[in-house]
Amino acid sequence: MEIELRRYQNYLQCSGFAVILFSVWGTIKGFAFFISNWGEWLLAQSEELQQLLNMVFARVIFILFIVIGTFITVMIHYWIGRGAISESRGIRLKRPYVTGAVLLAVLTAAGILLTLFTDFNYDEGDAMKVNSTIIDLSLLIALCEMILAAWKVRKLTQQLEQKEA
Repeated sequence: MEIELRRYQNYLQCSGFAVILFSVWGTIKGFAFFISNWGEWLLAQSEELQQLLNMVFARVIFILFIVIGTFITVMIHYWIGRGAISESRGIRLKRPYVTGAVLLAVLTAAGILLTLFTDFNYDEGDAMKVNSTIIDLSLLIALCEMILAAWKVRKLTQQLEQKEA
């Protein structure tokens, strides 16, 4: 039982590191999306809006919005990953990182489904969307592995505590 506990603790630690590393992918994807769509979005807007967005203030607000969104995304991934790593080392956290992992997994799955059913253009073979979907699917797998490993670690720890008592 102790060997099985150590194995699931290792799974939990690896998936925690994976979630933290996927925050880097989220950052790159977010910046790439905004940079690639900025010109198209400007062309689709009215002249008044184009003049407004050409102002320095509007650009600063836009960049600030991107930076804050990226920071929040990275911190959520870090919080979830760090919680998994801490629990794998035997430190039980008061904040339920597993709940955050479940919510992030649901949002990631929804994003994958939306990409597959709405944004995908199979005729053009959009490489960025294919790569993005594959990496998001990898994040979803890491999150599911983390959730299952956390549940198994908690269950095995309780069994070992009852066995010792």
